[in-house]
Amino acid sequence: MIKRFAKGRMRTLLLAAICFGVTACVTTHNYEEALNVWKGSSEVSLIKSWGPPADIFNSNGHKFLVYQNSQSTAFEPMKNYSSGSRDYLKALSCTTVFDIVDGHVVEWAIKGNNCRQ
Repeated sequence: MIKRFAKGRMRTLLLAAICFGVTACVTTHNYEEALNVWKGSSEVSLIKSWGPPADIFNSNGHKFLVYQNSQSTAFEPMKNYSSGSRDYLKALSCTTVFDIVDGHVVEWAIKGNNCRQ
């Protein structure tokens, strides 16, 4: 009986982990698709929509517009009955860089654990 309960619990945890992983990928995929729409758009249109970038740098005829988003979120992963519960902070961030050539978006890049839409 206990083995069956443990096996069922493991199966449930594995399924939850897979679902969470798939959801994270789908969400990042949606963000990437939204960024693809900007390819070919003017730099002016991008700035009007996204606002001023956090940073701008130039290299070999390319202008790079850097947008950053970061936040911290509190969560309580597990109760610790011997010493009480503790909250933990997790840093969430996303840096999006648009590559501009001749005043138009030609490419983009993202980095972080919270690049989703």
